[in-house]
Amino acid sequence: MLVRGPQREYGWDATMFHFSPESGEIENGEVRIQVKATDHLDSERAFAVCRVQTRDLHYWYWEDQQIPFVVVLYDAQRHRGFWVAMRHFVEQRRLEIEPEQQTIELQIPWSNRLTVRAIDRFREMSLQRIKREG
Repeated sequence: MLVRGPQREYGWDATMFHFSPESGEIENGEVRIQVKATDHLDSERAFAVCRVQTRDLHYWYWEDQQIPFVVVLYDAQRHRGFWVAMRHFVEQRRLEIEPEQQTIELQIPWSNRLTVRAIDRFREMSLQRIKREG
């Protein structure tokens, strides 16, 4: 069960605005990004993993109801990043999140590398959200 926490985090690390690749004009929409970094990413695991506060997860999920919200895990040793969209993550793990749980392990697929293609996908998520909301 997910509920809005009584305290909100008033910030994220980056806001991505996007442009039409054809015309170069700014498009409606944006994507919010939270960056987590590590010097010790365990590549032996099935997923890239970082632990976050459950209250932050709730905040990111509720933000994602209006604007796509992505968490990026940056591997400082290898200068690479992995990402997960909050809506997808929470909806996949909703039944595993306990209300009294203080932290949760974000499991990010190794295939979710932060690349130019991933940035294009973030843009598509934003444009799809705008289409749904009319």
